[in-house]
Amino acid sequence: MRVTERLQALFGPATQGDTKAPVVHKHDVFESASQEDLEHFVVETDAEGHHYGVRKEAD
Repeated sequence: MRVTERLQALFGPATQGDTKAPVVHKHDVFESASQEDLEHFVVETDAEGHHYGVRKEAD
């Protein structure tokens, strides 16, 4: 018996839910704080295609 078969016997089959239902994204306090921090950066791409974040200049 393979490991996945043993786990399925113990926990039951994996449930997938409705795969056609839209994903509902809920923002929590931590995510809102992270979004505020990231608003101070802009993504730049160099000549070789590397992406990196640069802090925005203060106006």
